[in-house]
Amino acid sequence: MMSGEPGELPSLAETCCFGKLTPSLLLLSGENLDRLAFAPGDVIFHEGDPADTAYIVIKGDIELLTDTSEGLVLMATVAPQQSFGELALFCDGPRLCTARARSHVEVLRLTRPAYTALAARYPDIAHVIIASLSRRLAAALRALRIARTIAKLAPAPALQAQRPSIFTC
Repeated sequence: MMSGEPGELPSLAETCCFGKLTPSLLLLSGENLDRLAFAPGDVIFHEGDPADTAYIVIKGDIELLTDTSEGLVLMATVAPQQSFGELALFCDGPRLCTARARSHVEVLRLTRPAYTALAARYPDIAHVIIASLSRRLAAALRALRIARTIAKLAPAPALQAQRPSIFTC
């Protein structure tokens, strides 16, 4: 479990979820995060697994993959200072994709119970994460509109290459 040491503050402050929080809230958030490391190819979670944790990438890259009849398909890549899995903080249900380390990776893990406790005491945390998810949803809807336009203009195989990702599971 992290202790909210000053050395962790810049990493949290630069992330999409935590970037707009005050330094004191960042320190409190850090106390609720676990640091985990993964080797290239390690699976962080599988599509269909129960979802109750969000992650922030500190080092390395994560692949978000979905299983299709043709095998695993890359939906998105998550880079340092970005987060993934935030839906698990708000919704019960299975993971919508598989998250796999593309390189040596360090992440911070925020569980739903830790998030719920933080959000109850510091509503700004909830607002920042919901705003981030809302921006992703808007971008995904724009991508879907483009994909539908392409589908009307091109043969079906072109649509498969433009598969939009609504959320990063």
